[in-house]
Amino acid sequence: MAARVLLYNDGRPQGHAPTKLCVHLRLSVYKFINVGRHKMTTISTKFLGLPLPLWGAFALVLTVIWLWFWPSDRVALPGSLTYFILRWFHALVWLLLAMAAFCASFPLLGGVRTAKPVAFLALIVYLIFMFTFVMSKKTH
Repeated sequence: MAARVLLYNDGRPQGHAPTKLCVHLRLSVYKFINVGRHKMTTISTKFLGLPLPLWGAFALVLTVIWLWFWPSDRVALPGSLTYFILRWFHALVWLLLAMAAFCASFPLLGGVRTAKPVAFLALIVYLIFMFTFVMSKKTH
């Protein structure tokens, strides 16, 4: 007849001390659960050592630059969709990146929860711009 062993909820036999692995796993799960609570308060407001508002200001300067300089030699018809994308999307990318930097810097503007989707939208707009740029041909 086999001896009956009582087990704790975590599967270890009663009367035995928890192993180091068991303690490590419990602490890891605890850290994983609590990371979400602390992530919003301890987020860094720097990128490459510079404050995000400085990056936002730099992106705004690039927005203004790209409003004047754009690949006009690749557009045949001024009213076409290609014209609209090549004329405005690159400046829009930098404007969205500036918005994301400012949102991430100041919780009043939405914080990281707002900055991430705005930055992702900037990526999508940039990919559309680059696809259109590569597919268009020089007209002059």
